[in-house]
Amino acid sequence: MLARYNPDGSLDDTFGDDGHVNDDFGATEHAFAVVVQSDGRIVAAGSGGSQNFVLARYNSDGSFDESFAGDGVAHVDFGGVEQAMDLAIQSDDKILAVGLTFHPGTGARDFAIARLSPDGSLDTQGLDPFMDAPFGTGGKVTTDFGGQEDAAQAVAVEPSGRFVVAGWGSPVDAVSDPSDSHSPATTSTETSTPGSASAGRC
Repeated sequence: MLARYNPDGSLDDTFGDDGHVNDDFGATEHAFAVVVQSDGRIVAAGSGGSQNFVLARYNSDGSFDESFAGDGVAHVDFGGVEQAMDLAIQSDDKILAVGLTFHPGTGARDFAIARLSPDGSLDTQGLDPFMDAPFGTGGKVTTDFGGQEDAAQAVAVEPSGRFVVAGWGSPVDAVSDPSDSHSPATTSTETSTPGSASAGRC
């Protein structure tokens, strides 16, 4: 669900249905992040029926922006079970989405990062088509910091164009399935050894 409020805390009834939109992507949906672009369009991200990153872009009135991924909704598949946890907009309007990918076969989770072009397609071109390499592999990057429980939870873009990603990392052998939890930091472990914060700059 996405809701917009007036400065006084009342729902803005010019947005969606009496101030909110509640869209069905095929199963239980969780929205974890939202950003407003400089042109007023709204991008929300989380997880949905596809068990992948789900990003939806809305016009300022709450309707889907169909210029984004064809129908207003983009799905990013890292090959496991994914949740997008945070978003950032670059100066060129490309969208960074960070979160986690869970590997059912091993029970491990890794940082997952995707960069999308303004039209909702994965950024396979790079910042400059004549000078820059594409972003990651097919517009996606995964990072394993050596433990079972790595999850990116926040991203910020530096003025240089680099970006910083922060989140959760743990060497504990833990098994958790993000499709069964509202929070990627919720784990089932065999030990009380604490986890640790992880951060990386790209």
